[in-house]
Amino acid sequence: MDKYPATAVGVSPSSELLEHHGLTDFEAIAGGHTGALLYRCYDQERETKIVKLAVDELSESEVRGNILGYRAIKEAGAEQLLPQGVVDGVSVGGKPYLIMPDLGSTVAEQARTGDFTFAPMLDRLEEIIASSIREAPGDQAYGLDVFRDQLGRIYSLLAEAEQVTEAEIEELRGLDVSALASDKASLMLLDFTPDNVFAGSETVSFIDPWAQEVYLGSFIPSLAQFATLSKDVYGLSG
Repeated sequence: MDKYPATAVGVSPSSELLEHHGLTDFEAIAGGHTGALLYRCYDQERETKIVKLAVDELSESEVRGNILGYRAIKEAGAEQLLPQGVVDGVSVGGKPYLIMPDLGSTVAEQARTGDFTFAPMLDRLEEIIASSIREAPGDQAYGLDVFRDQLGRIYSLLAEAEQVTEAEIEELRGLDVSALASDKASLMLLDFTPDNVFAGSETVSFIDPWAQEVYLGSFIPSLAQFATLSKDVYGLSG
């Protein structure tokens, strides 16, 4: 992709994706959080695909972080949590892109329609995370410390909206993560949110991982983050 438009509205990607991946019938959809362009299209078997294109420095950082995250999650032993057939590449112009299957509606979207129950998803998720459990590499406490720092930034934003108190922030800062660490470690995700998770009858898929310093720690904080966002921020039930 040697040329990128400033907006996805009414614009088609260059012919590079069509030539190298056989994709056709591009339709612009809502963009990513950092301005990355998103398209729905079809491959040669008429399977629906989603293409995510970086267009500037900020969205390039996001897409490269996604690519790094997908690879790291595989290395952590949780490949079953990822969509099958994700392809990444770099255009002629040096910008990264991702091609992934169209997974349909997110958990957040399904729950808002009332046609969703969390229990089957959590059962499947438990199986996937269990497969990633291994001997702690000596940095599980560090992984938990990274998560605490990330949560602290979220708390600061919530404090501005008067949704958490200064006492709660101080309690978080004083948390002794070394006391929570064990000799086992599992996948840890800093952005496990209802908007990034898709659940089918027998599958759970996670997309758009952030770039993280470490991916092994404990999944318990990730699950707690998901539950808190689902109930208190998204107002979901099920």
